[in-house]
Amino acid sequence: MPIMPPPNGFYYIALFILWPLVAYKIFKRYSLDRSIILLFLVPYLFLPVPHGGMTPIKLPLFPPLDKEAVPVFVALALIYMNKIKLDYLPKFRWSLVFCLAFLLSPFMTVFANNDPLVFGTRVLPGLKFSEALSIFAGVYIKVYVPFIIGFSLLNTNRAHEEFIKMIFILGLVYSLIMVYEVRMSPQLHRIVYGYFPHDWIQQIRAGGFRPVAFLGHGLLVALYGCLMTISAFILWRNRHEVMKGKGAFVVLYFIAVLILCKTYSAVIYFLAFLALTLFLSIRMRLTVASVVGLIFLFYPAVRSLLPLSEITEFFMDLNPDRAASLQFRFNHEDHLLEKGNERPWFGWGTWGRNRIYDPLTGKDLSVTDGAWILAYGIFGWLGYIGSMGLLAYPVFALKRTLNDKTEKDFSTYTLGLVFILMIYMIDQIPNASLCHLSYLIAGAVLGRAKQLAESRSRPITEGLRPA
Repeated sequence: MPIMPPPNGFYYIALFILWPLVAYKIFKRYSLDRSIILLFLVPYLFLPVPHGGMTPIKLPLFPPLDKEAVPVFVALALIYMNKIKLDYLPKFRWSLVFCLAFLLSPFMTVFANNDPLVFGTRVLPGLKFSEALSIFAGVYIKVYVPFIIGFSLLNTNRAHEEFIKMIFILGLVYSLIMVYEVRMSPQLHRIVYGYFPHDWIQQIRAGGFRPVAFLGHGLLVALYGCLMTISAFILWRNRHEVMKGKGAFVVLYFIAVLILCKTYSAVIYFLAFLALTLFLSIRMRLTVASVVGLIFLFYPAVRSLLPLSEITEFFMDLNPDRAASLQFRFNHEDHLLEKGNERPWFGWGTWGRNRIYDPLTGKDLSVTDGAWILAYGIFGWLGYIGSMGLLAYPVFALKRTLNDKTEKDFSTYTLGLVFILMIYMIDQIPNASLCHLSYLIAGAVLGRAKQLAESRSRPITEGLRPA
């Protein structure tokens, strides 16, 4: 990938001045649930992608203050300023196990990897305790805090309706950006922030362009295109007030935009959502989501049992180039998984220690696309179960609460978030699309599961904004 030019001045203004001011206005103007959703969704869609060559501000032991961290710090500051309480260690059935595994994994990984690795002229240092603190701070801020915010503050039917509605409304705005870049080429990030955030050649598809917008890659834009189309369909099917008049037209427009993103996986995700929604009951949809979550949670162990060759052959009929790319990924994952299994419990750690190198020259031979192989190779089973369990367990917990008494309390908006969560899990196999939004949704689903479990013995009281 070519060297990125430095960001312009507006990059810093947007991160450190404009967004905190906008976030403050959002928090003061809207209800608590809508405010929290917008505090994560707006910066995800519009703030600059982290620069590949430089960091705006890097404090000792803290993650870089970029698009991934600044929104979390701003949200925490507003929550504390308004004296809103968070449940920092969700104690709901098995959720505590996954939380503790996630929080302990950086320390166990560092303690198990204090030996240097030598590959020809390349030397990868052993890990130190200070690096455990730095890794912990990074995953705590970027992953765990959004999860507990969702669990604590977005656990009602009303909050889930707001979530789907905000994904849709911001999708209307984003669709204009997407259509513009499909036609004019993905230049908006360079125009606004001064640099293009990824490899240009990867955004060229089918004689045209995939939109990149402010997400960094066409795959991520297509994924959000899928989420906003799902949200539009849910609102239209529920005859929501925001869809009155031209709901069917908007859904068809979003489907067209999704197709223009030129990404097979995103279209397949949406078609799967349609099939499950139209033909399966609530119970069966949650069962399918739970099976997907179970496979995802143990994917490094069950991968060899899956029909990967058949999947490649299926795409070969659609697009031989994409099939070759998929097989290329599978081949590299085979080698990376083999190395990961040499240190299965706590992984190899950071600094590229999980990658494969030529033993004589030290050349890096690895290509890592899927988040699952990154998590397993770096943190081993403990970190993998912890980080991916935060995504999968909310689905299990929600499924467990389903009975004749609670089924009437399962809103289509909650089921929509469950399917979005399932999409995020599936997408971590070929890609790495996890972000604070993913874990915010996971926390919201787990919080709703807890509410429904409690409803077996007492009525649910919908949360109101604290004074």
